[in-house]
Amino acid sequence: MASPFPTDPPDWLLALLAGLGGGVARALSRPEIGAFRLVATSLVGGVTAVYLTPVVAPHAQRALDLPLSAVSGGCGFLLGYAGLTLCDALIRRARRIIDDEPPARRGR
Repeated sequence: MASPFPTDPPDWLLALLAGLGGGVARALSRPEIGAFRLVATSLVGGVTAVYLTPVVAPHAQRALDLPLSAVSGGCGFLLGYAGLTLCDALIRRARRIIDDEPPARRGR
């Protein structure tokens, strides 16, 4: 089947679209989320997928023994779905590290 695009879209755009889809799926799975959080979750999912898909997809490709093009979209979607959770975990970890520092080192 021929591609619907005159030229194939760049990988980052495909990762962004997959991540946005994952972010929307995550937001819609939580009924208490409002419109602002839905948009924010989707954007965080898209950005997470853009940055992490090139890192994660080759490992998934080797593990699943599938072509990279077949694995990238799924990785982008899953990273988008988990993007907000990953960002929350990193922020909590950074706060814990900062709070555990001795007071003399904080101002530097």
